[in-house]
Amino acid sequence: MKKYFSCTLVIGLFLLLPGCSPGTKNTGTNEALVQAIAGDKWVFTADQADPQYGRSRSLEAGYEVRFTGEKLLAYLPYFGRAYSGAGAYNNRNPLDFTSRVFELSKEKDKKGRWLVTLRTKDTDEVSLLRFTFFGNGSASLDVELSSRSPISFRGHVQALQ
Repeated sequence: MKKYFSCTLVIGLFLLLPGCSPGTKNTGTNEALVQAIAGDKWVFTADQADPQYGRSRSLEAGYEVRFTGEKLLAYLPYFGRAYSGAGAYNNRNPLDFTSRVFELSKEKDKKGRWLVTLRTKDTDEVSLLRFTFFGNGSASLDVELSSRSPISFRGHVQALQ
């Protein structure tokens, strides 16, 4: 009886262990994505919002930032506090804007991540958008506003068609 139990246990472990593997990890970079980021034609789609105050929120589809080199189009939700100034008293979303005047800086770090920073010059409230693009297509965005609390987003990036 002990032999039967031992054999069953060993066979069971061999069947269960492959399901416990960490999974495949994409270590290579997507060449189309690298070219899109280097060529300034990409779209960031937000999946989750992380405001400075309050809880994280999962987002529905459709919230994105499109960048074409000469134009930045942002459509993102805002959850946070307004401090003072004209923007605090209007009912407009500060992260729904189009910018054509901005400063762009890009760099690729040692780990293969792209760090893209955009300073808008023609928007009232948004002062800085800091993107981090990872080799597997995931991305994060940190937004600094002039008269409101900052907010972060997590999502993915892909080449703009």
